[in-house]
Amino acid sequence: GSFILPGKVITDIFRYLPGKEVSVTFKGSTAVIEAGRALYVFTAVDGDKYPVVVEAAELEGISIGYLGSVDGAEFADLVRYVVPAASKSDSRPTLRTVALSLAEDKLTLVATDSYRMAMVTPQFHPFLRDEDPPEQVLVPSWVIERFARVCDDEVALGWNGALVTLGTQGLKVVARQIAGKYLDWRKVIAKREKADLQAEANVLDLIRAVKAATLVAGEATGIRLEFNKDGHIHIRAKGNGTFDEMIGTDYCWDDTVSFIIGPQMILDGLAGCDESVLFRFSSNPLAPVFMEDDGFRYFMQPRADIEETGDQPAQ
Repeated sequence: GSFILPGKVITDIFRYLPGKEVSVTFKGSTAVIEAGRALYVFTAVDGDKYPVVVEAAELEGISIGYLGSVDGAEFADLVRYVVPAASKSDSRPTLRTVALSLAEDKLTLVATDSYRMAMVTPQFHPFLRDEDPPEQVLVPSWVIERFARVCDDEVALGWNGALVTLGTQGLKVVARQIAGKYLDWRKVIAKREKADLQAEANVLDLIRAVKAATLVAGEATGIRLEFNKDGHIHIRAKGNGTFDEMIGTDYCWDDTVSFIIGPQMILDGLAGCDESVLFRFSSNPLAPVFMEDDGFRYFMQPRADIEETGDQPAQ
């Protein structure tokens, strides 16, 4: 038989159970989990009452076959890089997703909250198929993030106009796609061509400096990224005190350009980079700033500099 238990609670319990052997038994409306000296007893629900999305789809004649596959370890890493850029607001359900896009057998994963955007392009191995699927589908970010935690082997992906299928190592996850209009991320990437200035710097040095600046400015206050004509990136912050650190870079332009950006936004972008990161930007302090490393691209929208514009925060 089968039975239903609260998923999140069970996941946390299995994470902390002692010993290697776990026993799960079910009788009547009670489920018992035992491991070593630990014992948990839950009220369970008959498994026949569980809504099975796959069977419902098959009854409606909806095909949700796989379109292709990607390496599991690579997929898990890339999902971890893009998910932080997804919106956390319940009022914007279409942005609380990861967009999966397939064009000319090239797979792209995108997440955005409209103030920043992360994009990756894993190596995709297409399967033979009778017809092309919708070019883009929106998957709840929490679904793909939790699925990625168990991706050590090859991952197969597929979708249609209603459902998304993810599979690996005998695990199959089917989720309904989120309907609605999504940010035109290709237009965002097109702005990269106008970013005619660039600088490359060490990722670990930047992470350390941004975290140190956050101690002064706080997480809610933006810090200043200044690309100085002296050949350094100056990380500056104001709060209870002031902070200023120089990071070596190959910046060699005559203009000094600075941007006000939230520290967590910067750190989330740096998390997707390996040893070094390439910044691309223009001389406009409110124009997008791009961070890049191999196939990872990250877009940040700077804040207005209140001190320079004379604007006051909203009361």
